[in-house]
Amino acid sequence: MSRFLLPIVLFSTALADPAIELTANPDILRVTWTNGGKLQKSSSLRLWTTINAANSPHEIDISKGGHGFYRVIPVADTVIQNAKIHTVDDALPMATALAIKDGEIIYIGNESAAPYIGAGTDVIEVGGRLVIPGFQDAHLHAIEAGITESLSVLPQFGSEAEYRAALQQTLNEQPGSATDWVVGAGVNMAALLESVSSPLAVIDEVISTRPAVILDDLGHGAWANSLALATVGFDQLAQNPPGGIIDVDDEGELTGVVFESASQNLVDASQPPTEENLDFAYQSFINAALPNFARNGITTVSDAGGYWPRGHQDVWARAESENMLTVRANNAFYVYPEKNVDQQIADIIALRKNDPNHRHPIGK
Repeated sequence: MSRFLLPIVLFSTALADPAIELTANPDILRVTWTNGGKLQKSSSLRLWTTINAANSPHEIDISKGGHGFYRVIPVADTVIQNAKIHTVDDALPMATALAIKDGEIIYIGNESAAPYIGAGTDVIEVGGRLVIPGFQDAHLHAIEAGITESLSVLPQFGSEAEYRAALQQTLNEQPGSATDWVVGAGVNMAALLESVSSPLAVIDEVISTRPAVILDDLGHGAWANSLALATVGFDQLAQNPPGGIIDVDDEGELTGVVFESASQNLVDASQPPTEENLDFAYQSFINAALPNFARNGITTVSDAGGYWPRGHQDVWARAESENMLTVRANNAFYVYPEKNVDQQIADIIALRKNDPNHRHPIGK
């Protein structure tokens, strides 16, 4: 009997790209597909039976009942099942299972995802818990957050005695030469100025022979000693620098506290893009920032603090090249108000990477 009177219907899927090939035997058709998957057959389009779960190709003998409907089901990398999935889709507001392959959802619905499960599939049993789309954070400082969390952490609010003890501990944790910066983080600058009459005197007494800067708890200020202030020229300024504030007391004396762009000048000086600093930034990003994002359901970010003089763009590039990113990102470069804008734009354009066709698989 002619093969054309015994129809073979093969449903196409983009991920598997199945195809029917003719063979020398007029009763034999060969089905091939790519990217792994299972070949299934149905006579009614309701019940599907897997007939090849190992590999392609598969030969169908239409003289022995081989006619019918066929499809290739991709084997998923990850399957989430027994869930309450909020889809943000009016046509299917809730689902119980989904399957993911190569970072893309290949199935979501209320039927079993078992057809997509293979030997290498990571099956996550949710147990009826809620699954929602990832949060998108439109303004954060990813590299800076990782570094800050990895630094010596001082109390956010404290007394003068507590600040002194924390500064001493920070110094003890970071031995180095006279040119090596001491860097800490966590202090609320408003609280510091309220509780300590002269923050500069306190930090100078504890850390007197090395430049030191303590980053604030908000990313908008810093506390520095006299050596650090002199390194960036803040001890010689008669007025505030563009975009920054150099705090002074009622007598016009420096308090050691600076805000906004002025704090970034200090951080740039303390974190030049040396191999050691870039590796510290990378390890902090991978081991502190990204896990924190994952714990809070953040899957897409815009890093608003692209501090390129510190090499932050190189940290992102390394994480991507080593397949360590667990977020999608659209990042910005910081423009320093005290520097020549035209030159900065030229420098940033040279560093800029924007490939809208590039997709980084998210599977970690």
